[in-house]
Amino acid sequence: MSASGASKPNLEIVIIGGGIAGLGLAIALHSQGFQCTVYEQAPEKGRFSGAIMLAPNSLRILDTLGIYDRIRVKGWSFEAVAMKDMEGNTTDRIFLGSKKLFQYDVLRIYRNVFVKELQAICHERGINVKYETKYSHIVEERKDGVTFVLADGTQINCTVLIAADGIHSKVRKHVYPDIDPQYTGILVVCGAVKRNLLDVSEKDEMDGPVMYPGKNGAFVMAPQDFDASEYMAGTQRAFPAQTKEGWGKLAQDPKFLHGFLEEGIEDRQPIVQSAIRNIDTDSIYIWAFHTLPKLPKWSSEGGRIIILGDAAHAIPPTTGQGANQALEDVYSLALLMATKSEGTTVAKAVEWWQQMRQERIDKLLELTSKLNNLRMPIEEQKKLEAGEIFQVEDGGSGEQWRWLFNPELETRITEWCQQQENLELVE
Repeated sequence: MSASGASKPNLEIVIIGGGIAGLGLAIALHSQGFQCTVYEQAPEKGRFSGAIMLAPNSLRILDTLGIYDRIRVKGWSFEAVAMKDMEGNTTDRIFLGSKKLFQYDVLRIYRNVFVKELQAICHERGINVKYETKYSHIVEERKDGVTFVLADGTQINCTVLIAADGIHSKVRKHVYPDIDPQYTGILVVCGAVKRNLLDVSEKDEMDGPVMYPGKNGAFVMAPQDFDASEYMAGTQRAFPAQTKEGWGKLAQDPKFLHGFLEEGIEDRQPIVQSAIRNIDTDSIYIWAFHTLPKLPKWSSEGGRIIILGDAAHAIPPTTGQGANQALEDVYSLALLMATKSEGTTVAKAVEWWQQMRQERIDKLLELTSKLNNLRMPIEEQKKLEAGEIFQVEDGGSGEQWRWLFNPELETRITEWCQQQENLELVE
């Protein structure tokens, strides 16, 4: 078992998708001595997008890869979401991080700021990223590799092809042509509001996200800039499915967007009312929660095509774990590829890796469902059975989150690789 891996130079790894998962994987592979090429269809300077939350499980990975210190000062760090009652009193706290408990607080940072830093690191480390280069289709998968074609007709051979191209993955379509993302029935509408425009009372806590209950569903506010001068403000509730064109029209309809936010405003807390009235129209966006059916495998039959991140397991954003789980995917896969013995095939290693990762994804999806129910309108919550709504445990100490924030990926991978090497010696 060796981290240097004599077979590394013989692996020609291609990654489709240059977002968080694709660039993160390229950096993780580079840290283990692998060379790879990333193909991204969008320009290097992507469009603006909202903020994401990076929790201790991913920040530990980013720290290991030499990224954390570069982004820490570009976002807002905090520990927990404060849960309010209708009078504005804090009833509970949902931990999303804790430096004391898990070594790191959670970091809320604009997605494009994070991606820009990943791009810079790829440039600095000599990682080959090709922008405005669109993947078309796979020609064939062989025992020793994959042949695929770009949109301009260029044909490329590689040893391993990795899909990091998101929930609507074109690479996944080659492996699972009949599987498509499924709308969960929940729509989020949110936008940005300046801190100085909020009607803040003594009860309001401005050092982290806050969830205010309401007859029409919970309303969430969260700082999303390095100085907390701007806040995300939004709500979610059940909404009928739309066509792609229908979602596009709603996203461009200011009357609909403001109407969705304003519904039931008279029963909202003063700070929420001020957020709704002062939200920047140009910043408002919609997010229709989609997920994927559970994939039988995160790879092709030959194991030379690997699927990860949202392409393998799209997670609704309620837990803020989408990007975090993608980073767990890429770090653990790169570590496994470097640690496995030469006698362990890529296909066998990926099969075990998927089982390990799927266990966590399944548990996280269960947690996501309970947290989504916590955001439902109060009358809808009353119809649910006991155990279907998230409950704070351990007196609010945060210990119930240890399984999520301390996954011990290195230990599990090292132990499995050692077991495989021991079996090879016996055989």
